[in-house]
Amino acid sequence: MARFADALDGQVESFQTAASQAFAPLKIAPAGRGDFRNSFRSAAAGDVRVTRITGAPCTVLRTPALIGSSDPELVKVALHATGTARVEQDGRQSLLHPGDLVNYVTSRPYKLTFTEPYEAVVIGVPVRRLGLHARDLDRQTAVAVPSGGAVRARRWRPSSVRSASRWTPARTSSPATPAGTSPTRWCRW
Repeated sequence: MARFADALDGQVESFQTAASQAFAPLKIAPAGRGDFRNSFRSAAAGDVRVTRITGAPCTVLRTPALIGSSDPELVKVALHATGTARVEQDGRQSLLHPGDLVNYVTSRPYKLTFTEPYEAVVIGVPVRRLGLHARDLDRQTAVAVPSGGAVRARRWRPSSVRSASRWTPARTSSPATPAGTSPTRWCRW
């Protein structure tokens, strides 16, 4: 199911409600009295959600009071595409630049501070789907993986959201795959 939300000046509460329903309960505060123009486009492939978020400077909080026992426990992996931001969780914090990756979990408090207009692509994956890898990611919340030129943010068009619902995992192997190893996972769009 695809979800969309746009907020113009004076619609902070409606955007906060839409974002909370799409992701997890959040508190969103504009950075100042200027324009608050934020939007997201989101699509799900099973229980994995891919979201493109753009917006004006703001702070996004997931506080202890907002965390409920019935909330989905997700690992969120974010590719910061434009602008700068700060992410804080578990006593760690990182400054994000375009191309940086970071992960955080929805089961504990976090704070995202966008200091200038921004764009990010966020993938939310249920913790249970990650198996033992969840523990590794859990120990690395709010630790930026700088692009260093290796990861490049690309513009993600809304048409990609529509096609995300057609995503299917595929398993392939090649003659070069050594015996006893798992085949490589690929995605088809």
